[in-house]
Amino acid sequence: MEEDGKVYHHIIDPKTGMPAASGLLSVTVVGKEGRLCDALSTAFFVMGEDSAIRYWRENGGFDLILYTEQNEVVITEGLKSGFTLNSGYGELKLTVIEK
Repeated sequence: MEEDGKVYHHIIDPKTGMPAASGLLSVTVVGKEGRLCDALSTAFFVMGEDSAIRYWRENGGFDLILYTEQNEVVITEGLKSGFTLNSGYGELKLTVIEK
């Protein structure tokens, strides 16, 4: 939903009761258990990039794709060999993070 030039989404930050504003536009979690990936992606969207990466480094068992408000795509090392940006997204910066 957009109102007065601001876009609002459905992921609520429990600390503020407002839509999360973590600097992330999209979070994808890739793993073996869909329900866990869904829950983690929502939590990471609220937590933000640094906390999501820290959690991944400490716990592992899944991979991440984070798309930031700065037009940066951050992926974990497990996705590196199979991940490419489609044509038309060449302006995005791609960063691979390692444990």
